[in-house]
Amino acid sequence: MKRVYELDVYKLAEELSDEETKSWLRKLIRRKILSESNATEYKAIVEKIGPKLNAFINSTKT
Repeated sequence: MKRVYELDVYKLAEELSDEETKSWLRKLIRRKILSESNATEYKAIVEKIGPKLNAFINSTKT
């Protein structure tokens, strides 16, 4: 009999989105595509929007 694992897609999306964004910012800095100061601004925006996005995602769960 096959086991069926329930995947919490919302939880996975929350974690990947935040980590992926931070990862891309680090890559852009390392490749000198984005300055440190701009990256700091973007990180602040991501940190500000993150909880709001998570609240929205949680409100859409059924």
